Parts: sequence; structure tokens; C-alpha cells
Amino acid sequence: MSAIDTIEFSDYSVTAWGGMKLMKDVLEAFKIEEELHKLPLPDKGSSRGYKPTQILECFWTIG
Repeated sequence: MSAIDTIEFSDYSVTAWGGMKLMKDVLEAFKIEEELHKLPLPDKGSSRGYKPTQILECFWTIG
């Protein structure tokens, strides 16, 4: 059972960042990273650059 299956209401206070874990679980459950690798995304431009898939996942997780 994943975290997505166990979502329930709580009276506890949470921060604005509390949803990041849930969003990350959703991305992993739907195997978004595997789907992103199938897209014709540009390669990183330098040896220190980020992979386009990492950037997109960060935008979805934080955004």
C-alpha cells in the first residue's frame, strides 16, 4: 500500500511544505520519471548541469 492509498484528514497543523511528500509519492506512483525519459528533452549543457527530468520533477514537487 502506498502513501497515496492512505490519505486521510488530520487535525494536526502542517506547513506549506507538507504536500511535497505527497506530490513526490504521486510522481513515483505514476512512474513519471520513466515517462519523462521517453520525451525528446534536450541534454544538459554542462558537466554540472541538471538533467531535464530532474528539473521538471522539482518544479512539479515544489510548484
